[in-house]
This record gives sequence, C-alpha cells and structure tokens, in this order.
Amino acid sequence: MGSNPTGATKIFAISSRRLYNRQVTTSSPQILSMSRQAFLAHPRRQGWRYDYANGKLKMSSAEVVVPLVLALRKNTGQTTEQSSAYEEVTFRRLADVDDDAMVDLFVESFADAMEYLGKSLDEVRQSAVESLARGELLRRGRRHECSWVASLNGNSVNGELIGAALFRHARQSQGEQVPLLDLIFVAPSWQRRGLAHNLFQRAVADLHDAGVERIHSSVMLGNEASYAWHQSQGFEEMPHYLPASHRASFYRTELDRHERLRDLDAGELEALREKAKHWEEERRRLAEAMQTNPRLAFPNIY
Repeated sequence: MGSNPTGATKIFAISSRRLYNRQVTTSSPQILSMSRQAFLAHPRRQGWRYDYANGKLKMSSAEVVVPLVLALRKNTGQTTEQSSAYEEVTFRRLADVDDDAMVDLFVESFADAMEYLGKSLDEVRQSAVESLARGELLRRGRRHECSWVASLNGNSVNGELIGAALFRHARQSQGEQVPLLDLIFVAPSWQRRGLAHNLFQRAVADLHDAGVERIHSSVMLGNEASYAWHQSQGFEEMPHYLPASHRASFYRTELDRHERLRDLDAGELEALREKAKHWEEERRRLAEAMQTNPRLAFPNIY
C-alpha cells in the first residue's frame, strides 16, 4: 500500500463514533516468552518474521506482497440471486455519500490484520486515508465505475456500510488495460457470510460486460485467509522475485531446523527438501530474467 494523498481532505475530518461504539482495537504484537529450545521448535509460517532475543519470541509480518491475476471468462462474475441472508443488505455501486464512512469501515475491518500488529487506531486510520487516496478510489470523477459497496437499512444510500470492493483504474500491462482490485473488506460482524464474494462477483460482472479480460490484485503472503479467498475466486500468482526469494529462504531454513530437531520422518524431510529446491530454482530463474527484463521478475500491477 503506497500513498498519494489526493482529494482526501474531507476524510481527515470524519467522526470515529462508529469505532468507539463497537470497541474496535488493534492487535498487539505477538510476543511470547520461551526458552531457546522452545523457540527452535515453535511452528513457522510463510510471510512472517520470527525474532528471538532476551528469552522472547516476537512475530511480525515479513511484508512480502504477492501479485495476482484473474482471467475473466464468459461465466465469470455471474451474480447469484440475493438470498434471505442478505434481506437487510443493499448492494449498490460506490456513491459520493460513502466517502466519510469508508475510512471507518476500513479501520474496523483491518484493525487486527497482520499488517497493523502493534499499530494504534490513529495509525491504522492514517493508512486508511492514504490507501483510499492513493488510487483515487473515492475521488469524484476518478472513482472506478465498477466499485461496489454493501450497506444496511434497505435502499437508503445513507445506510451503514458493511463491505466494499474498490477497484483502481486500469494501468497498461503488455498492451492491455488491466484494472486492479485495490481493496476488498467486510465489517467483522459480517465476515464469513459470503459478502466479499457477492460484492466481488457484482463488480466482475460489470468489468466483464465492459470488455475487460483480466484483473489484478495482491495479498500479503502471510495473510492465509485473504490468500485462500483470492484462490477461491480463481486468482493465480504472478511470478515475482521477492515472494520466490522469501519462500526459498523459508523452506531452506525450515529444512535445517527440522533436521536439527529430528522431529520429521524421511518422507516429510524429503518433501521440505523438494520445496526448498523448487523455490531456490525459481529465485535463480527470476534473478536471471531480471538481468534482461526487470518486469519479468518485478511485475508492477499498481
């Protein structure tokens, strides 16, 4: 998430009443007291950093971003009929009246995300302002016509926002205009109820009707829920040097760690060895490609 604070003056002045009423708080850094041996045996996950000092383990995001692409086919974006689960929900395109409420919804949705571990609500709010301004996601005359929101309270445009799928206007990629799914988020009380899928399918149907052939998105490598959601929608990874390098290091370190622990059988160690080999080969391939065409190793979807 970069920053390009354009047209965001109004956003700075919004009220935080919604957040205080819902007692939204950010997550504390994951710090655990443990012995050196316990640290060595502690499970590891891709996309995370594991630092050990003075008898404490600190887990934080490795900040590795994975670019994704989705090819839009004829049946992509066919929206299902509105089910009884959404009787109180209105799905509609982004409107001017949504500007103020969008920052509060962002903070409420992302306050406990891995990217914001240990951050204050003010810091998350600042990131919201910058993220929404960066791609001119809310700017009048520039907001994407295929961005959708979900709100409560019937058909009123002033209903409480509970979800959003925000697209950024297309950038040129290999001679093709490719829109970016910049942000998709849902209020915590509405998560795991298919709302993100419903919003996304409505937006994708619009894009397909407009003749768009593919779209981009991205996800933090350690955000397993977001990664799984993107996979469920049909997104595929784009080759990128940084995720490949992180995975090569991760599996190499994991192989060494488990060999010292002697806690895996021969088959499990061989599987780790194969993954370490695969990602090291991919890292080298992309490093070589970088010498002739940097875009092959560092695709820019933004």
